Amino acid sequence: MSLNIGVENGMEGRSIVWVLDHPGCFSYGSQPESALSTLPVALQEYNQWLLRNGKESWSIPVDQEHLLDGTWEVFHIDENYLVAEGGYEVNAWFQDDRRPLSKAEIEHGIELLELTRQDLLSTISGLDEDALTNKLSADSWSIDRVLKHVGSAD
Repeated sequence: MSLNIGVENGMEGRSIVWVLDHPGCFSYGSQPESALSTLPVALQEYNQWLLRNGKESWSIPVDQEHLLDGTWEVFHIDENYLVAEGGYEVNAWFQDDRRPLSKAEIEHGIELLELTRQDLLSTISGLDEDALTNKLSADSWSIDRVLKHVGSAD
């Protein structure tokens, strides 16, 4: 058995390895090689998260080979959908994204989204305005901006 992965290059200046059959499982690094090298740790952390949420049966065997579904180079488009510097960032779309999902996969995905929403709400409960709007560095997002991004994507 193998892990179906996709590599996305250029997302905020780094590479991300997506484990395509396990939504929310990914690793990243400055280059594809470094993102792949951190994948075993990401798999272990994902499995620990599943265990904490009572979903041990969904765990991923860590020692699987990788099957590359594709590589995506992030690009930007302008308001006319033409490739341009800056503008809207177009993120990864892999071959695997084209296949229809089964009813069980849809139900699994919805349950994962509910678990991550619970984690998010638990994590931010009790944070004051300063904590929500503070940025760790000039080029990072505040928690408030992340929440707005998640909310608009949801």
